[in-house]
Formats: sequence, C-alpha cells, structure tokens
Amino acid sequence: MEQGQVMGQLYQIIEEIGHGGTGVIYKAYHLRLGKYVVIKKIKDHFTGSVNVRTEADILKKLRHTCLPQVYDFIQEGSQVFTVMDYIDGYDLEYYLEQGICFPPQQLLVWLRELCGVLMYLHSQNPPILHSDIKPANIMVTSEDNICLIDFNISFGLEDEKDILGISPYYAAPEQYDRAQLYGMHEMEMPPLDGRMDLYSLAATFYRLVSGIRPSTDYETNVPLSAMHLPEFAPEFLHVIDKSMRINPQERYYTAKEMYGALSDLRKMDKRYRQFRLGVITATAAYAAGLMLSAGLILYGRNLCIREDFMTDYGILSDALSEGKEELALDKCFEILNESRYKGLLEQQNGRKAEILHVVGNYYDRNGDYANASAYYRDAAEISGLSAETGIYSRDYAISLAKEGKVAQAESILWQLEQSAVNSVQIHYIEAEIAYAKQEYEKAEEKVQMVLDGNPDTELKIKSYMLKADISGKLGKEQEQAACLEKARACGGQAIVLRKLGVAYMGLAKNAQKGMEKSKYYKKALEIYRQLSSLAYPSVEDRLNLAIVYLQMGESYHCEETLLAMTEEGVGDYRVWMYLAFSYEWEGDLARMKPCCKQAVEIYESSVPFGQEGVMDEQIRHLYELYEQMGG
Repeated sequence: MEQGQVMGQLYQIIEEIGHGGTGVIYKAYHLRLGKYVVIKKIKDHFTGSVNVRTEADILKKLRHTCLPQVYDFIQEGSQVFTVMDYIDGYDLEYYLEQGICFPPQQLLVWLRELCGVLMYLHSQNPPILHSDIKPANIMVTSEDNICLIDFNISFGLEDEKDILGISPYYAAPEQYDRAQLYGMHEMEMPPLDGRMDLYSLAATFYRLVSGIRPSTDYETNVPLSAMHLPEFAPEFLHVIDKSMRINPQERYYTAKEMYGALSDLRKMDKRYRQFRLGVITATAAYAAGLMLSAGLILYGRNLCIREDFMTDYGILSDALSEGKEELALDKCFEILNESRYKGLLEQQNGRKAEILHVVGNYYDRNGDYANASAYYRDAAEISGLSAETGIYSRDYAISLAKEGKVAQAESILWQLEQSAVNSVQIHYIEAEIAYAKQEYEKAEEKVQMVLDGNPDTELKIKSYMLKADISGKLGKEQEQAACLEKARACGGQAIVLRKLGVAYMGLAKNAQKGMEKSKYYKKALEIYRQLSSLAYPSVEDRLNLAIVYLQMGESYHCEETLLAMTEEGVGDYRVWMYLAFSYEWEGDLARMKPCCKQAVEIYESSVPFGQEGVMDEQIRHLYELYEQMGG
C-alpha cells in the first residue's frame, strides 16, 4: 500500500512500520475517529482459515486493558487486513537491543499481567490463541503499561486449526513441527492448545531474565535454574523453566495454572522459607516444649499475614502511581475489610491513614462530600496533628465546608492554626471555606497566597482548580480555562481534564464569532478524545465527546461514539436522546423515531433523571420530537 492511500474510505495510510512472518504492518489514520491505528496486511498464504464474518465479530468484542482495541477486519479479494489501536511506545525487543535490563519485580508484574491476558483470550468462546508471543509483540506504552499486540489469527483450540505463522526462537516445539509438516497430509500433525502460548511467553521472559535468546534447537536451551542468577527467586525461574518444557504435558496445563504459580511466589521468598524452617524445628522439638512450638507457629502465621498485607499494599501503591483509580479503590476496601489485617492495621496507623485518605479522595472527586468527610475524619483521628499528617485534617475541614458544615470546618481550621501545619496549608483551607461561604473575592485572595507560597505539586493543582471554580463564579470564563490549563501543565489528571472540557464547551457556547466558537470546540474535542481513550472512560466523557462532535456538525462521529455505547449496554437515556438529535440534524426521520422512543422510555423509568430534568431544554425538545412522530 502506498503512503496517502485511503483504504475502505476510512483509513489513510501513513507509513509501513514493520513486517513479519505473517504480514506487513502499516501505521494509518482513522479519518472518522481522528486517531492513529495499525493496519496489518496478512500474507495471502495465511488467510485460508480466516472466516471474516465470525472472526471479525469476536476480535472486535475483546476488551482488556493489556490488549489493543480491534476496529475492523477487511477482506479485499484474497487479501485480509486487521485494523486495531496504534500503541504509542516501544516494544521489548527495542529495549533488549539497547541493552536495557529490567528489575526482577517488574518482570514478575509483567509476567503475571500477560498470564492474565492469556487467561482472558483462552476463556473466549471459541478460545483464542495469540500464537506469536515474542518481545517484538509486547509493547511498553508511554504510560509504562504493558500491551500484547499483533495477533496471529488463531481460533478454536478444540478444532486444532492450522497455525502457521511462527517466530523462530519463541515458537513452541509443537507449533514449529506443525509448520514444518504443513502440506504433508499423510502425516498426523501434533495437537495444539493454549500451552504453546505459555511456551512463547516463557521463552520471551527467558531472554528478558538471562539476556540469552532461546535456541531453535530446543534440547540445547539451558534452564534458568542452572544459571547463576542470584537476583531472581529460584521459584520464579522454575515457573519459566516449567513453561518451556519441550513436552507440552510437562508444562502448566492452562494460563490460569501458571498465573496461580506466579501468585504464590510471595510465599516462597527467603522469609517464608525461614518460617517453614522454624515450623519444622518446632515440630521436631514438640516433645521438648509445646509452648515453644506454639510460639513459632503463631510467629509464622503472623509473618504470612504481614507478607500478604505488604503485597496488597504494594498493588495499591502501583495502582495509584499508574492512575488506575478503580483498582486502587477496590484494593483499599479489600485491605480495610480483611479481618486478618485488623490487628496489623492497628499497629500501622500511618498506612491505615493513607488508605483511608485514598478512599476519601475518591468520594471527594465524585462530589460525595459526606462519605469523603467520614474517611478523612478517620484518617485524621488515627494520625493526629503534625506537619506531616496535617493533610488529613486539612482535607477533612475542606470536605466539611463543601458539605455545608462551615462552622465545623472553621473549628478544625482553628485547631490547625495552633499546630505545626504550615501557613500555605492554612491559606488553602481558608480559601475553600471562603468559597463555601460564597465569599469569592476573599477566596481568590487566599488561593493566590497559596500559589505565591510555593506549594507542592499536589496542592498547586488543587489551588489552580479552586481558582478556576472561583473565576467561574465571578464570570471570568477565560481566566477559568487558563487556570485549568495551568493545573493540567502541573500534571493534573482526568479530573482536571473534565473540568477543562466543560470550560471550553461553555466558552464555545457563548462565543459570538464562528471562528472563535470553532476554536473552543476543537480544544474541547482534543480533551474528550483523550479522556475517552483512557482504560475506563466515564459515560460523561463519552457523552461529551459525542456532544462536541454534534455541535461541530460531525454527525457521523457523534453517531459512531453513541452507537458504540449502545452496543456496550450503556443504559443512559441521553445516549439515545443525542442519537435522535444527530439523526434530526441529518434529516433522517426513520432512524430518529426509534431513538426518540427508546430515550423517552428510559427517561420516564429513571426517577433521578425524571426529577432533575423535568424543565431541561433538551428533554423538552426530545418530547417535541416524540410527539411529532406520534408518541
């Protein structure tokens, strides 16, 4: 394919970015979605078993944070193309070629995540084999996440279909043998199943651990356990060695089994082995003293609990650093509700306060200030007042002010003023309380004192966001957007982008000139595209993306966004309402009518929406359309 060529009236070819045993890979631009994609042209002799109609549907429905989204499956004559997400980052082969080594803990995390991907693929109906796992097909994204790319299309483990695309050094022996025997129909081909993916995954990590590329002469591969690799736990090396056994029967039977073995590794470190030795010693000395035995067993049990806690706490910390809010929240509740951890948490007030604060932050971001206050209060109570822990009391006071309990907030402020909490934190609380009391000029003065006082990054982002809210109340819409852009520049995440998107939509709505209106809508579009590309975009993010498209006259993009939401079962009346508006704009009454009917039915069955949106202009317009079509 040539540069600039448009395929299927939808994908404009940018450049060739790679080729392998099964096809050529191009970077392209999705003209409707306004984003980059990858198009893989599958070589002709690998397309014989491809059922475009069924396999396209299966691949397009895959949803996993470590897999690219598949958009399309195109057949032009004898040629077959797959279209999927373009992943911004570098593959592991690139890092290996640069001589970069990864720490053992990172490799363990990645191996577990990729095992999880294989569990997901192999559990599909029909099961899906990747069949081409290698360093070049594992991406480390610009956000430092792992992603498995470039499927070598293979379905139906039970049907044992031909899987011919192999990568030397990483293909399982049985996969290599099948490729060699292809066309020799008089010979029985060896059976294939998910264990070939386990081999390829293990072979990939064999190289990452040792720096040695596996040999195609399978008998000559030296097990990792026979190498001098003191930085790696022997049990971790054993998992890789077992998964690379030549005989598939000697490997883990499923990805789930391999994942379980990796999950158990925390019980096999040095401390755990010492505990086991202690238990054995206690058992041998039972006759000499029951009390000694009981003490050692109790010690061992407590040690296991502590190890499990630190593992869970580490997962929580990783989720927070990676911006995986839902995972972090789930882990917080899991730790707080785990009865085994109760005694340990009482001894580790600092960590408990941190966990409670994370939960409070979640509720605060979602406007549930009553729950936010409760968690902030608990964090503040167990940590006490100090320069280091004053943040918990600070946020408790602020959430109370947002909840409307200003007197209580001012009482906490007075206590903090008598403590060692620095003036910058005090000024920020004062600003939030003034804002809650609708004293916007005073709030603006106090928040500026925070910004002038060189706050840390977290407080700087909070301050710019508050200043933006104040500017909005004072009718300074341009300044509001400017403050949010400053918060964004400081590293503000999704919550900042959401506020900024709303600000630009407001500026666009109020703009008098067409060019100015278009400018702000384009800014809003860029933001909502970014938000919608997150692993877990909110319904509001995607709805706003559709609204911006509609306002810009790009009804097709609006429809595409909304239809994707309907296919995923999003039960929000607004999805159907904006679809109706989009079809109205196009003059397509036939498609508008069922959307109107669906929107009205969902709206009338939804009490919260019915209460809040009775006088809404858009709802009124929806009912007008509904009446026009005889509803």
